[in-house]
Amino acid sequence: MQHVYVMRDPRNYNDFKVGFSINPIQRKKQMYRTNTPLPFELYRVWAVANQRTTEQIAHARLYDHRINDRREWFEVIPLSSPLWEPGISSDKDLLDVY
Repeated sequence: MQHVYVMRDPRNYNDFKVGFSINPIQRKKQMYRTNTPLPFELYRVWAVANQRTTEQIAHARLYDHRINDRREWFEVIPLSSPLWEPGISSDKDLLDVY
């Protein structure tokens, strides 16, 4: 099964990584072992028919929010952020697939 995932930086809830993987849970663990001080949070995961094409579409839609042209990181205020919905005490969202 193919997946497109969105991971969030636990130190900055507005920074998201959009990528693809057959196993997003394993990918999250792999990223933590390689280059981050804290593990990323899996924000959303979708099962898709073509992960590469779906990821490319997501990157194109988020182009104006890209942090670095050579990285898959985007700065976006999540819809569940208190900035959008006052009174919400936490903007941690449930995972769609896992």
